[in-house]
Amino acid sequence: LLLIIFSIAAIIFLFFLVIKHDYSYTYLFALGLILSGAAGNLWDRLYWHGVRDFIDFYIGKYHWPTFNIADCFILVGIGVFLWLEWKHPHTPAANK
Repeated sequence: LLLIIFSIAAIIFLFFLVIKHDYSYTYLFALGLILSGAAGNLWDRLYWHGVRDFIDFYIGKYHWPTFNIADCFILVGIGVFLWLEWKHPHTPAANK
C-alpha cells in the first residue's frame, strides 16, 4: 500500500512539473520517461498486486537483478535528467 501511495504521489508531482514549468523538450522527454515508468509500475501494482519483473539475464557468472521495461524508462529518464543538469547547470536567481 505504501508503494502505491508513493507512486501516485510521484506521478502527481511529475505531472505538476510538466504542466507548470517551461522546460526544454529534452527535459520534458526525461520527465516523460520517469512519469511513464512510474505509471507502468503503478499499473502492475494495482492490476497484478505487484510489479512483474521479467527481464532476467546473466553476464558470465554474475546474475543481473531482474527488472522490467518501466524500470528501464525510469532509469533512462533519470540518466537524461542528470546529464542535462550536469551539462547545463542552473544559476541561482539574484535576490532583489
